[in-house]
Amino acid sequence: MSPESASDNKLLKEANQAAKIARDELLEIKKKGRTAGNNAQLVWARLKEQIVRIAKRRKAELARARAQEEKKRVDAQDAAKLKLENTQDPMARTEAQKELEAAETALHALKESSHEATFKRRDAKHFAEAETMKKSWFQWTKENRPRDTFATLRKPNTNPPEYVHDSQSMANIAGEYHDSIQNKDLDVGEEERAAALDTALRHVNRKMPEECKTQATAQITREDILESLMAAKNGSAAGLDGLIYEFWKAWNRKFETSKDGKEEWMDIVGMMTEVYVDIETYGIEQDCGFADGW
Repeated sequence: MSPESASDNKLLKEANQAAKIARDELLEIKKKGRTAGNNAQLVWARLKEQIVRIAKRRKAELARARAQEEKKRVDAQDAAKLKLENTQDPMARTEAQKELEAAETALHALKESSHEATFKRRDAKHFAEAETMKKSWFQWTKENRPRDTFATLRKPNTNPPEYVHDSQSMANIAGEYHDSIQNKDLDVGEEERAAALDTALRHVNRKMPEECKTQATAQITREDILESLMAAKNGSAAGLDGLIYEFWKAWNRKFETSKDGKEEWMDIVGMMTEVYVDIETYGIEQDCGFADGW
């Protein structure tokens, strides 16, 4: 999602309509009670999935509109060229020449605008990070040494040893080995786990002050969520869905400025707060997609 589309009014309105349905679902949960299959986390996950679909559809609509406008201007340019070629009268040719120049200027302006939108964020990122010690700076300046290569790998559990030479098979063996390392020693008993935790904690000498304990145990508030959102870096997203922070900020601005009653905008920050309070109280639901980023 681009910063321009994040503040697109039509996109925000459609997302707001979806949020109204989600709001009604949350109210129903409060009336009937929370269950493992019906709770704020799952409602939020479904809402985000719907917003992503709306955003993709809106992106396609804007792309089609741009393509249609470009075709319209190309057709106007071609018509102006044809008119100029078929006109013999000097005064009429002068007028046709002006029409052609106007059509060419309009087409050039549209293409230039599209090009500028495409590269604006890239150039801004380069400008912002070129003189600072960011990830991209290290990528640009580090020495690119040739990587180690493996000519062959031994198949696991083969005796006598068997070897593979093709890249795909070698990659599969390496991937399976990596996964086995990640999962090694995870299946430990509760007593063994508790003993390991106790051993580790005994080496921690610093204690949390009582004031910090109070803050840590306090339930998250709307102000906490809003402060975190406003401090989030623009141009980035919390997860894989690509919904950038500007989108949520623009939505919250709509809510803040709509309190005169002319148009109902959902308190998206308040809805986020309900979800995170549910997480604090009941833990993360397995099927809510929290690990993919919220």
